[in-house]
Amino acid sequence: KRVLKAGVEVRLSPTEYRLLWELASSAGRLVTRELLMERVWGKLERNADEALKCAIRRLRRRLGDDPSAPRYIASKRGFGYVFVAPVVLGESEREHG
Repeated sequence: KRVLKAGVEVRLSPTEYRLLWELASSAGRLVTRELLMERVWGKLERNADEALKCAIRRLRRRLGDDPSAPRYIASKRGFGYVFVAPVVLGESEREHG
């Protein structure tokens, strides 16, 4: 499981990787906060919304993304997030989906 940005590997935590996978696999489409929380954390907890915000913040930082002018993750306030960058899958992701 590797993430490359401009040919350079970006090191992500397992949670950040799952979050990025969920967003990038739906690139260009809105992914609701509820769906992200369920798919990344497995169940909806009391503080899941805050955990999601923190994870998005960390992921943006690692990707070098600016939330006020997003190149990767755009917020749709009150709804969720959209991955707005082009996605290129490596060989193993294409073979295994």
